[in-house]
Amino acid sequence: MRILQLRVGVSIIVGLKKDFTAFANRRTAMCDVNVFVRKNGVEEKVLENVDLIEEVTGGMRLVNIFGEEKTLNARMVSYNNSEKRMIFQSL
Repeated sequence: MRILQLRVGVSIIVGLKKDFTAFANRRTAMCDVNVFVRKNGVEEKVLENVDLIEEVTGGMRLVNIFGEEKTLNARMVSYNNSEKRMIFQSL
């Protein structure tokens, strides 16, 4: 009985690893996003093809695939992967 439980557990772990690997592979194939800042209800595109977003002193640092950088004094409001669109709200 104990061996059977171990085998079931192993196949679950192998299945999860397989699912995670597929997910990780999809993530590496994801496209970059376009970042917009919302001010007074109007959205303005600030940077295209953003590949890296990190919190730094003074706001959020954005870097695109071409090496262009911007720092926003803003907070993220929404992210839509289907539209490759991330919206920040100015602080």
